[in-house]
Amino acid sequence: MQKHGKTRLITSKKTEEKDSNAN
Repeated sequence: MQKHGKTRLITSKKTEEKDSNAN
């Protein structure tokens, strides 16, 4: 469960970076 949460956090971070680059 905790491992899955970490993966989700990393994915969220990557998405945030993509959004920042898009802007």
